Amino acid sequence: MRWIPAILLAVLQASAWSALFAGGMAGVMGWAPIDSIVRATHEGEPDEAPGKSNNVKHPTGNFAALEMPTRTFLVLAHLQPGSVVVKVGDSVKEGQTIGRCGNSGHTSEPHIHIHHQRQNPAMFPVNFAEGLPLFFRDLDGPAMPEGGVEKKDGQVIARGAEVRHIDSAKDN
Repeated sequence: MRWIPAILLAVLQASAWSALFAGGMAGVMGWAPIDSIVRATHEGEPDEAPGKSNNVKHPTGNFAALEMPTRTFLVLAHLQPGSVVVKVGDSVKEGQTIGRCGNSGHTSEPHIHIHHQRQNPAMFPVNFAEGLPLFFRDLDGPAMPEGGVEKKDGQVIARGAEVRHIDSAKDN
């Protein structure tokens, strides 16, 4: 497996983190995490009812796929219907609006799925492409966090490092 240099940052800014932990991600703005070119988009999928996902025809739902300087691709998926504001061929800058967090596609709750792959998503959807590791910057934890969940006494428990976004604007 190849490892891509640490070039990505967390998509959510500080105000979005509080919404995440309050359980209200739907509608939170999603931004381009890096200067890139839009290579594919898809719109028209409805948001699924949380916990009732069955959209296997369009598992990424509404999405935008960005080609990064590494010539690899970043897919931002499960966006709200009607919220994708970029078009194929657009050059986007880090921090530019892409769309809003939704629950479209094959998903169980509102979130923005970030998928890194080698092949162009216009020709190779995420479920038929080589997935690549993601590294993050501007965080107070490891660049590639490890973790997951475990079940203990009937409870699902998150494990791994707690990682928070560092607001670099406040640091300057």
